Amino acid sequence: MWIKVILFASLFVLGTAFTLEDGVEVPRSLELLLDELKDRETRDQLTEECEGKPAEIAFIIDASRSIYSPDFTKGIDFLKHFVNIFQIGPNQVRIAAIAFGDVLNYKAAFGFGDFKTKQDVLAALERIEDAGARGWTTDTAKAIKYARTNFFSKARANVKKVAIVLTDGQSDNFPKTQAEAYLLKGGGVKSIAIGVGNKTKENELKAIASGSESVFKVNTYGALKSIINTLGFITCREITTAAPTTTTTTPPPKEEPCDGKAIDFNFVFDPAQMGMSGTEDAIRFIKTVVSSDDLNNGKVRVGTIAGPYPDMKGFRLNRYKSLIDISQHFDSYQRTNMAALITELHVEAFNKKNGGRPTASKVAVVFLKGKLNKPDLTISEAKLAKSKGIEIFVVNAGSLNHESVLHAIASGENDHILRAKSSGEIIEMARSLVNKICK
Repeated sequence: MWIKVILFASLFVLGTAFTLEDGVEVPRSLELLLDELKDRETRDQLTEECEGKPAEIAFIIDASRSIYSPDFTKGIDFLKHFVNIFQIGPNQVRIAAIAFGDVLNYKAAFGFGDFKTKQDVLAALERIEDAGARGWTTDTAKAIKYARTNFFSKARANVKKVAIVLTDGQSDNFPKTQAEAYLLKGGGVKSIAIGVGNKTKENELKAIASGSESVFKVNTYGALKSIINTLGFITCREITTAAPTTTTTTPPPKEEPCDGKAIDFNFVFDPAQMGMSGTEDAIRFIKTVVSSDDLNNGKVRVGTIAGPYPDMKGFRLNRYKSLIDISQHFDSYQRTNMAALITELHVEAFNKKNGGRPTASKVAVVFLKGKLNKPDLTISEAKLAKSKGIEIFVVNAGSLNHESVLHAIASGENDHILRAKSSGEIIEMARSLVNKICK
């Protein structure tokens, strides 16, 4: 009975929700009205769930020209409706926002401490809408970095931090976006990725987000309204838990990235031995290193040395006469002829004719997986390389060699051996290498 009372009371309040037909009041769209009532009830629950919980929430908004202007407006409206869920204030929820395309919209950006009322935050979001598109490409990495270094670096201590990335396509530099998202999440920020349309990539959204539950995909900007309640509940549950206490020590600023060092890098790996997934990890590692801001000083050169060598190729019908010979051929696939690759490293790779610079630091990164074919020869060649001033780091990507072999190849002790238990740690290893080189 009470449901009917609420329903007809709502019909009365809405006024235009019904028409007269043969003297009987008939709802114009009963289903639509029930949906609206259900949505209002959910919103009330959502508001109650979020009430009184402080948080720092930053919007990272794709504003590239690939987004149709009315769709961009729908995206901003979606964020405004999301803001309305929360109590906004200096001691409650604070909002920040940055829009991006190929450049950042610094003029319309605002930080956590810029606006103290909900009305002012909503007006600031409208100014982002009025500013419009920012180029045809999508520099998501730059926007995430800006949020990390300009918003969350000034966040309140012991308050939950949430970043919401809204985009309609893939970034123009996936490894750099992945690396920046890793740093953002490493700073205790819950990252939520929202992809709109069919140009977004699932793997990139997952790389940006803190987990699969933090990835949303919709077909159109108009469909964003269908996820607002779910997004609200996820965010409110996140800020329910107290944020961990952290102590941050800010290092003194450097005059130039990596102190302006000139570095010649050579990465050494054997795809035939690494396998497809291992080679993909090596490539991700290399891309992460070379896209690092610490090395972005215009003085870094990069080269690669990759196998396989002739013995790792296939064979013709008339090459082998016995099953033993064939078996031995395939056994060699499990061994890496790294000695030959390291010979090329110190004989050819750093030569002036190949781009080497006498005044630049020489750094080699050797990826090892499986069993070395000639460990003694490999160690001997590595010693020659080091005697020529080449600093060698070893990436242990599943090496089956004795620990002493790794130490003999690498420069120094454990600080020149990088280890990862899974491919998911490859970005962390790459960042670790940059830190070691730039220390």
